[in-house]
Amino acid sequence: ALRMQAVHADDVADAYARAILSDAHGAFNIAAGPLLDPRVAARTFHGVRVPVPGFALKGAAAARWWLRLQPIDSGWVQLGLKAPLMSCDRAATELGWQPRHDAVSALKELIAGMADRAHDDGGPPLSGDPALPGRLGGLLKGRLPGTGNPY
Repeated sequence: ALRMQAVHADDVADAYARAILSDAHGAFNIAAGPLLDPRVAARTFHGVRVPVPGFALKGAAAARWWLRLQPIDSGWVQLGLKAPLMSCDRAATELGWQPRHDAVSALKELIAGMADRAHDDGGPPLSGDPALPGRLGGLLKGRLPGTGNPY
């Protein structure tokens, strides 16, 4: 049941510009296809799809949180399992918006950027600082994930 939608930042910027320049009011859903699910992820990253029940994912996340091995609780797994899917029909109809990048290419670019450490050290989530909580340097100094204010 784990599934999500994605969109490239350039496509979000295009939709935002179109909304500002139009007479439309209200919120717009912005996402590109295809829907990202385990089959798409396995095919995209040349992996093997391994079905895991949702309760097992939630239990593993809860245990890792409780043991301070990860900085987020099992609620994020629940969110991933129950995330609503958005229709972008209104953006297409009222703004003439269509994504230029599909969700798979946006995800691949995100993963490649993470692998290349393409960040600006603008804050702890993107920082390369090994002494932050949950990282090896931080753990050696007693900074456990989920403790203190990393910001």
